[in-house]
Amino acid sequence: ERTDNHQIALPKPTDFEILGLGPDATMAEIKKAHRKMAMKHHPDMGGEAAQFRALQEAYENLKALAW
Repeated sequence: ERTDNHQIALPKPTDFEILGLGPDATMAEIKKAHRKMAMKHHPDMGGEAAQFRALQEAYENLKALAW
């Protein structure tokens, strides 16, 4: 039984979905998918800013879990 009040926040399933990955993806797969999608959805490359921000947020959420 846990005695502390700290809870581990799990990423929303949509974080994985945004990157086109399953929940069992490795950090290397997450990073590779992020780079590929960032190039595709970056506003300077013709992508939409809102979609790019969602991609960045999903990547940051998943990256934080690796610590």
